[in-house]
Amino acid sequence: MSVLAHEGTHPILYGRYDFPRGSGHSPGYLARPDQAGQYPAVLVLADGGLRAFHKDLGRRLARHGLAVLAVDLTSATGYAVGQVGEAHGFLMSADVDWVIKQHLGIIGFGEAGGTALVYAADHPEVRAVSMISTVLPDDGPVASALERLAVPVFGLYGAVDAPGSGVDDERLLRGSFVTYSGVGGGFMDDGAVDYDTAASADAFRRLIDFFARFLPAPLIDNLG
Repeated sequence: MSVLAHEGTHPILYGRYDFPRGSGHSPGYLARPDQAGQYPAVLVLADGGLRAFHKDLGRRLARHGLAVLAVDLTSATGYAVGQVGEAHGFLMSADVDWVIKQHLGIIGFGEAGGTALVYAADHPEVRAVSMISTVLPDDGPVASALERLAVPVFGLYGAVDAPGSGVDDERLLRGSFVTYSGVGGGFMDDGAVDYDTAASADAFRRLIDFFARFLPAPLIDNLG
């Protein structure tokens, strides 16, 4: 792994990481603090392939004390939920000693936000879910999950794409939402045509605050 030292709150380790999946491995991207200790884990779920933006987001979150694994999901919700489970299982396994167990956060982009909700509805270890530009359908697995979802959910949307997206959906009893005026759904992705610098910076700050509220604080070893 590459080492990025002395940038942000924590120095970090980051790079491609193939985590166990069935009898093989699945490609992912890992970013975590480069300090002895245990850290709250967050999965970043990408719905259209892992892009530079998802990797950069993982590094930025890691500098704020989170252990982040970015995962490229397939488009089929049922299969994607299985992929989330395998990534989650890896982070919580005995082989990983740098994660605080029984606590997980998830960030899902687009359709992957729906997958995050489906997974969270059946896994109480998931303590916080953020969905970015995710449409909440009226039926299907996601709609069914909303009926039993107890986890805090934070939605971020661009107002241009927000109509009909499920923003402020009353089915999310513990949901909160922010909609950015005048921007589209790719407002956080600096590789997208509708990227917006101000909205992206504000959304990132709110994500950090959200996970700090619902995930435990890092447990940093004192080696002095």
